[in-house]
Amino acid sequence: MLINPLRLTTFTLNTESVIFIDIIGELSNTSYSSEIQDKNTIRSLQLGNRVTSIGSATFKDTQNLEEVNFYNIRYSKLTEIGSSAFIYSNLKKITIPSSVTDIGNSAFGYTYNLDEVTFYEISNSKLKNIGWGAFYNSNKLKKITIPSSIENIGQFAFNGAEKLEKVIFYDITNVSITR
Repeated sequence: MLINPLRLTTFTLNTESVIFIDIIGELSNTSYSSEIQDKNTIRSLQLGNRVTSIGSATFKDTQNLEEVNFYNIRYSKLTEIGSSAFIYSNLKKITIPSSVTDIGNSAFGYTYNLDEVTFYEISNSKLKNIGWGAFYNSNKLKKITIPSSIENIGQFAFNGAEKLEKVIFYDITNVSITR
């Protein structure tokens, strides 16, 4: 369920455990901790288009978080998904905005139920880096298409992703894979 905020509300948690967050700048675990006492009540997350980065370990251990959506994704200003941002979450799917340039180390590490990662408007993606172990042990991930803007894929980026059958490079001309 997507929430359409007519007023830009910083934090809204509705009865369906959907949280809408729209702040200007970096989103960190301290950004919402005073508003939401138990982060395990969050089932679905919708981020406003003014969030510029998701800081390190922001949604670490959110055991009931299944999906992340972006309000008006086309205009998202998100550029970074920080290290361990969603590590150990129950995330099942995410569409990454084309504005994202960096997916940090272990950003989606140990997301055992993550089975769908897509890049919004992949032909316009600005993604440059997928960090070390970014999708480490994402056991249900079967395929991922990497945007042509990619320059670096860190060591162990997909290590332990046991069901990963396809890594498709979308119109790739130059990429380095670190060892």
